[in-house]
Parts: sequence; C-alpha cells; structure tokens
Amino acid sequence: MKLKQNGIISLCIVVFIGILLTLGGISFAIFYGIDSRNYVEIQAIIRNISISYDSDGEEEYYVTVDFGYDGTKYNDVPISFWNSEMYEGKVITIMCNKNNPTKLANKTFWIILPCILFWVGILLIISASIALHKTLFKNKQF
Repeated sequence: MKLKQNGIISLCIVVFIGILLTLGGISFAIFYGIDSRNYVEIQAIIRNISISYDSDGEEEYYVTVDFGYDGTKYNDVPISFWNSEMYEGKVITIMCNKNNPTKLANKTFWIILPCILFWVGILLIISASIALHKTLFKNKQF
C-alpha cells in the first residue's frame, strides 16, 4: 500500500511540474509578446565569428554584426546567439531594440522557448494524469 501511495504522490508531483511548465510557457509568451513591441526586425551582416574554449574544452562562439538602424550605422556589435548556418558576410534577420539599438535578440528564441515549455508541460500533465487515473481506479469498475 505504501508503494502505491508513493506512486500516487510522485504522479501528483509530475502533474504539478507539468502545470508549472505550462504556466511558465504561457508567461514567457506573454512577456515576449509585450517586450517584442520594443523591437523591430532588421537585416544585419555577420562581421566576425570567433571560437574560444571554456574550461571544459567546449566551444564558445562569439559573433558580431554590422547593421544600420534609424539612420545610424552600428559596427561590430555582439549578438548572444549562434547557429551552424552562420558565416562571416551572411545577411541575417535579427531583432533590434528601438530604445537601445545595440541590444539585439533572436526572434526564433522568443517563439521556441515558450512553445517547448508549454508542450512539455501539457505532455507531462496528460501522461501523468492518465497514469494517475489508472492507478487510482485500477480495481474499480464504472
């Protein structure tokens, strides 16, 4: 009986974590939606990609871009993201903060993070709820 109670408690915790992840995804979506009003899409040219290694020997990429915004040219501005399709001279679309043009963001991150949190949360809620239902009503006939 104690094992069954531990299983029920564990499943309830998983449902609770799923709810938190789902709410986190919704919260991030709202935050990014509000914050995105301060950003505008611009085209930038990748100026430099340099690679360094952290203390664990993992590669770290440092990427800078050149772009123009509101009549001003910005050169060698670092961005906080990198992907394997980037190369020096490539034109990319990024998000530029209207109030601080050197604050750049990746629109894909704004979309992917809330979606991942939301759907992982939903998946945990559904799977743990089904398991919880089966555990609670295993020997009962309805």
